[in-house]
Amino acid sequence: ARRARVACASAEALAALGAPPGWLGRDGEQVPASLRGNHAPVVGEIDALACRVVRGELPASLDGVFLRNGPNARHEPLLGTGEYHAFDGDGMVHYVALHGGRAEYGRRYVRTRGFEAEERAGAAEFTGMRNLMPLPDVFPGRLAHKLANAARPETPWWVVQTKNQANNGITSHAGRLLATWEAGSAYELVPDRSLASRGLCDFGGTNSTLDFWKYNFSAHPKVCATTGEMVFLGYGLVGAPLVSLGSVCGDTGRILGRRDISNARPSMQHDHAITESRVVLMEQPLVFQFGKTLAGGRPFDFEAGGTVRYGIVPRRGSLRGRAGEEADEEVVWIEEEGSSSYSYHVLNAYDDPADGDRVVLYVHRMDSTRGLGMADVVAGAGAEAGGGEREILDAAPGGQPEVARLHRVVLDVARARVVSSERVCELPSDFPCVSPRVVGQPFKYGYSVLYDPDYLRERGEEMPDDEEVPNFVAVLKHDVAEGVTHRFDLGDGRVCGDIIFVPREDCEVGAREEDDGHLLVLAHRGERHMEGADLLVVCARTLTCVAEVEIPVRVPFGFHCGWHAGAGRW
Repeated sequence: ARRARVACASAEALAALGAPPGWLGRDGEQVPASLRGNHAPVVGEIDALACRVVRGELPASLDGVFLRNGPNARHEPLLGTGEYHAFDGDGMVHYVALHGGRAEYGRRYVRTRGFEAEERAGAAEFTGMRNLMPLPDVFPGRLAHKLANAARPETPWWVVQTKNQANNGITSHAGRLLATWEAGSAYELVPDRSLASRGLCDFGGTNSTLDFWKYNFSAHPKVCATTGEMVFLGYGLVGAPLVSLGSVCGDTGRILGRRDISNARPSMQHDHAITESRVVLMEQPLVFQFGKTLAGGRPFDFEAGGTVRYGIVPRRGSLRGRAGEEADEEVVWIEEEGSSSYSYHVLNAYDDPADGDRVVLYVHRMDSTRGLGMADVVAGAGAEAGGGEREILDAAPGGQPEVARLHRVVLDVARARVVSSERVCELPSDFPCVSPRVVGQPFKYGYSVLYDPDYLRERGEEMPDDEEVPNFVAVLKHDVAEGVTHRFDLGDGRVCGDIIFVPREDCEVGAREEDDGHLLVLAHRGERHMEGADLLVVCARTLTCVAEVEIPVRVPFGFHCGWHAGAGRW
């Protein structure tokens, strides 16, 4: 991939660094939503680009690196742009390093094994999420590629034709920087401006060959505020449905333990929650359909008649032995009647201080979803495609599709029942975060982002046909204790995606407040949001912008962001 080292560049050079690839949209081929506008990839990498602080001053306590992962297709898709899906693009990490009042921008591909194979070939060799069924011209070669790396496959046994794009999450833990993708193992990156790949992360030799074949590593591991452990989740979609949970030591970076949990159905489990003593799983009615996938259909069904089941797993002991050593009877499953819905993201959860048998869970819940174009919405629940056709719905069941709102669920673990389940904010929002100092703890403040009104108007009550990823126009601060929500508008027609909370390190421990810190917001500006980006530094206490860093090149939309402390070592 072409790499540019930039100290001072002309307007023409900066425009070239933000231009889409030449293969995009040629020959009149229809371009899907995931490649249009600011979803289009950029060409090449950037070593270092000095950025201006155009508003305010960077706080002295803000010393570290903001990172944002997302898809950026390096080559024209193997089966054409019409078959491209947002999950298919090669992972590209964009960073803004903040140190000593200065800022620097760069971007790097995550050099996965599949990425390097395609670089050698000079063209795409893998299919994407729209073509999971085995193709005779593709599958044998990809199987050979997988078997050639049998000691450390980058995807579990049931993923062959699709590569690990490492394009979804970015997590800093125990001195490591991890790029993650929903159906593969985590890639480790060097935590400096090179972002060089160290290959698949084996967590100090504690992730075995069998583990690489069997498990994946999802985008939302949770780092415990008191122990520093990182609790991670994976799930299997083919064969006996299962969820795998593991924990990584915050000091050594080694896996402390791992276990398998039987699942009633092969549901997509994008996120989970932790408390001081428990892990909360969410088995929701977005269910993988193996037969339909083999027939070339959408791989998931959202079951409009389905329910949400919560799996409550003890953290102590359960996650300290190897997989299979603990009995499934230890997990308490709680079904919420009449709860056909889906939550992609968790805000936080905690053990109720007033009743140790209860767990309080905050999620961003939507009435229905098509899984970014990967699912049909069907009537009824529980039937595998091919074992009885189910009606595919055009109108959204229950309410506006693909739009989440903050929701609180109280679970009684001892009695295996839902105590209460209610929406706590009517404003449509998603991509939540809290201070890392309160993850798994009782908390007062949560933050999320408000959907773009244009996205809401387009949705109406019809199910969307494509995988359009929403944009957001404001940051919300939820006071969950008082039931009050405050708002910070990005302004100037800007939109954003995921945000992150960075706590202040310059206050005395006894004087710290929960909202002592800053929110980092990557905001896209200009016509069609393609004229550059700004990193907004927003005071988490007052919701005021204290600094604005101008990134003078286009930054495509992406998925999740992270923070790596200590830019002085970057």
